[in-house]
Amino acid sequence: DMICCDAVETVGELTNRSGVLGYARSLWESLTSSAPIIEPPQNDPSRYDVVIVASPVWISRLASPMRTYLLKMQDKLPRLAFLVTEGGSGGNRVLLQMRELSRKSPLSEAVITEDEIRKGVHIQKIKKFVERLNAEYERAVAPVAIASRKVVS
Repeated sequence: DMICCDAVETVGELTNRSGVLGYARSLWESLTSSAPIIEPPQNDPSRYDVVIVASPVWISRLASPMRTYLLKMQDKLPRLAFLVTEGGSGGNRVLLQMRELSRKSPLSEAVITEDEIRKGVHIQKIKKFVERLNAEYERAVAPVAIASRKVVS
């Protein structure tokens, strides 16, 4: 089994995050759980069986543009899987925030650290993430056998 992907949606913003002011804005939005204005998404997630949502951790919180995306697309989201990257902490908290904002339990989820990427061990984690996603998806869509007893009179 393989995951097929025909679209990658980058959550774009209307304002710039570069420099000291951009960093300060990112810090403020993370601390206050703000949902900034994002560019209109190009893809309708309801067209897909599964959407993998990937986000970095910002100051132990979900990146504010992703917060906006999940809130905006909440009613259009199908089955989900969550992938989070972190510098060293906050990933599990972000997974919880993603579950709460999407109002969904993911089929699969993983947190990958910068250190794991540097060492190259993240590949194994991604493989396990995909294997779990495939298995849980198959389980979710498998036909259900209903047993019935014939009543003899």
